[in-house]
Amino acid sequence: VLYRGWRNFLTWGYFPSGAIFEGEAKCQLGMDGIFAFARRGTRENLSGHPHLRAYATRFLPHSVTPTEGGKGPFGRAPFLKFDLLGSIGSVHPVDMLGLKYAFPDDKAVDWCFRKQVGEDYELVPDRPDGYFNPIIFWAIYASDFDPANDDPARLGLGNTFFCGERSVMMTRSGWGPDAMMLALHTRGATGGHPYADRNAIVVCGAGRAWSTPSAYDGFQNCQNSTVVVDGRPQDLWIPGRMVDFVDNEKATFAVGESKYAWDWHW
Repeated sequence: VLYRGWRNFLTWGYFPSGAIFEGEAKCQLGMDGIFAFARRGTRENLSGHPHLRAYATRFLPHSVTPTEGGKGPFGRAPFLKFDLLGSIGSVHPVDMLGLKYAFPDDKAVDWCFRKQVGEDYELVPDRPDGYFNPIIFWAIYASDFDPANDDPARLGLGNTFFCGERSVMMTRSGWGPDAMMLALHTRGATGGHPYADRNAIVVCGAGRAWSTPSAYDGFQNCQNSTVVVDGRPQDLWIPGRMVDFVDNEKATFAVGESKYAWDWHW
């Protein structure tokens, strides 16, 4: 039953693009459990699930910002988090370590692992954090990144990630530390821990984040770079709608419509 639930979670909790229904900071793969199933000889190794692979090799590298990082619930690293416990921070250590352990030769995963641990492994935790003890997982899945794998522009990722089901777009001018990055989250799938933030934007450039996803400060959060009409925020649970998306060699556009998120509530 637990195995079937885990498989259903990967099938329905993650979109084929690799984006997550629930939210990047509140939803974890549980790579430690996936390894446990594999070692028990279950009929399918869940680490090979196509949605998991899309998350690891497409969504995750595109969520890396061209900044030094930020303080998230699981540590300091430069990954965008669009939901509760959000802002910019780390992937859950168990998942990032597990992905590196499961796919040691995948260069996209290796590069994400490098961003998680830091250039000199300075971001590896050295004590329990009160939520769980990450040192145990660092000991079990201890790994090194490939120092020659230092240019994400060579990984063939393109500059843009788009998921219509989640209604999220992440695009950038390039993969260097001074590149411009823009994200638009229209939230076509609300997830279980939503904000009133349809059409929230993230802007990074010149090595810093200028507008970030807001970290948790209450469910009725109006500080997500979105419009507040007469002091009233959007409804928490009504999804937005991605109207259009264009991506070509000259420019990238995404347009979201969020009017119904006010109309339903007010």
